[in-house]
Amino acid sequence: MKLNVIDNIKLNFNVEAMKNKLRIDEPEDVELFDQMIQTALNIGKPKLVFAEAYITERFEDGVSIDSYRFYCKLMKNNLHDVNRVFPFVATCGRELYDWAHKIDDIFIQYWADHIMEVTLRNAIAHLYDTVRIGYGVSKIASMNPGSLDGWPIEQQVELFNLLDNKNRDLGVELTESYLMVPQKSVSGILFKSKSGYTNCKLCEMVNCPSRRASFEPGLREKLMEE
Repeated sequence: MKLNVIDNIKLNFNVEAMKNKLRIDEPEDVELFDQMIQTALNIGKPKLVFAEAYITERFEDGVSIDSYRFYCKLMKNNLHDVNRVFPFVATCGRELYDWAHKIDDIFIQYWADHIMEVTLRNAIAHLYDTVRIGYGVSKIASMNPGSLDGWPIEQQVELFNLLDNKNRDLGVELTESYLMVPQKSVSGILFKSKSGYTNCKLCEMVNCPSRRASFEPGLREKLMEE
């Protein structure tokens, strides 16, 4: 299994959209935010690691990917007709994380948090484009440990082991509760989905700002069936 570490992702900020979302319109706030954006462009280094991997076993409670076992019926059912998957870790980078944690003002911290969020989205978009173009996968779905109760967050460890712990090269660490640092990081598995699966369809958080699809009642139970 070949691992791909990418650390030269070009940052792309829609600054006006970011200002609108954060409701930044006072001249002094606009000036400060513009300075923060410039700092982010200067020091920000979003990164990711991913691999092309294959299902090597299917068993009652999950699947094995390159001999690493993942106990998750949701994953087993989502991957029932899929053999190739793309495990990954993506992050906004330690550079922005360290910069943001030196900010004392709570409101400015919120702005920095949003900048890190958009930086992470840059990394994720780069990953999706790479898988689409480089591996010919047109309809991509994603599963993420801990985002739903179907895939326990404890299996972050197994996912990172599958990726040969290259998360450390990205500056990403796991806490004792299996959360990632920097917090603006995401891990998971991409796969080809004919059904257009997305975690959002199983999540009941109606007002989630990251929602990409409507909640579908009953879908969770169907995907968690034996």
